[in-house]
Amino acid sequence: MNGREWLARQMTEGGLRFRQQANCFVEVEDFARAQALFDQQLRVNWNSMMNRLTRTYHPTHRQLFAGSDQTLGELTTRLCQPVEWQGRRVRALSPLSLADTQLLQAVSRGEFAIGDFRNRDLRAILYGEAADVAAGRRQSGAVTRRIRLLRAHGLIVKIPKTQRYQLTAHGRLAIAALLQAQKASAAQLQKLAA
Repeated sequence: MNGREWLARQMTEGGLRFRQQANCFVEVEDFARAQALFDQQLRVNWNSMMNRLTRTYHPTHRQLFAGSDQTLGELTTRLCQPVEWQGRRVRALSPLSLADTQLLQAVSRGEFAIGDFRNRDLRAILYGEAADVAAGRRQSGAVTRRIRLLRAHGLIVKIPKTQRYQLTAHGRLAIAALLQAQKASAAQLQKLAA
């Protein structure tokens, strides 16, 4: 919901006549009343309101996005080491490399945080439109290997009887911590180290 949609709802509730086209008000019965309603948006505690809506309409949100007292090292040490998974050796994650950072950013996107994703979803994000069928197959194979990497390290799980995947609780925490650490400036990190 944007500000104009909110205002339209407020004006409707207040019995104020108006005409709206797309995202614009082209006619308002009482501009002063409309402006007073619009000014209320500045006084709304949006953070509190959105948290209340989230608790009401998405009760598992807290469980999905709970914090952790673990250090970055505790969360990620095992990720940076090769693992044995389904009888095969799987390489270590390189969280500072461009390719692995892009992968972590892709799987941690908002639409996947509360839902799931497929190979084709990641392929579209990581590679865009394939030039031809052969390129699409190569990209799909590359994404399959990257999904295997994330599964082997416990960052994602496959949803049974589907070709869909979702982040684990550990995956959400570890990926968020890694991506936030990459955004931190050297000065911020030095302050924490002191």
